Amino acid sequence: MGMKQSILEKFRPTAWLLLAAALVLPLGCSPDLGASTSPDTVQAEQLRKTTSISVRLYGLMDFETFGIIFKHPTSLEASGVPIGWMANTFRGFNEAATPTQKITDQVHGTITPDGKWLSSLVLARSITRTSAEDGVFYQVTFKNVPISVLESGLITSQAQGSDLRKHVESVEYVERSYSNGQLVTNTTYKTTDWSKDIAGQAPYILVLFEEGAGGGLPPC
Repeated sequence: MGMKQSILEKFRPTAWLLLAAALVLPLGCSPDLGASTSPDTVQAEQLRKTTSISVRLYGLMDFETFGIIFKHPTSLEASGVPIGWMANTFRGFNEAATPTQKITDQVHGTITPDGKWLSSLVLARSITRTSAEDGVFYQVTFKNVPISVLESGLITSQAQGSDLRKHVESVEYVERSYSNGQLVTNTTYKTTDWSKDIAGQAPYILVLFEEGAGGGLPPC
């Protein structure tokens, strides 16, 4: 536990803002992977034993609200999403509701056969209020992010700094609400300043693969 905390302490940003996509496979669909495993696939074997994923993209992002552009340190994320595996592909879904909103997280992605790279990952979150169209919706698509095994049951995929852009294929973000009975778009994502540090913290991607429920993302 101490090891996990010490590693994650490096990734504590200072603020967060709030498109749903992807079909989900039933959870618990891990295949029989066979009796023998070559050294080149040991890490992939470890990944396929994980049952939850947490994802975060943090950076200084530009948004537009009613024609005005503003910058904000932003964390686009989902924490502790249950996943199921089919060979080197994983999918996950999680839903939580409160009296005022419903949060739906969906993820899907692939790893390389040796388990050393996250070939692709799509994170989609919707935070809806009075209807399925009223709320915050975002989707982030990642590619070619390196994977490291830190300890049994905790595997990370991470990148940070100005080089981060090559690992982020796209970011989509929109907030909508009703005004006088009409659905209007309040806020949209414009771009990210990949080179800008915020209070000493560089932009970063953090992906945690964990066994069981896992601890999820560290606090912002």
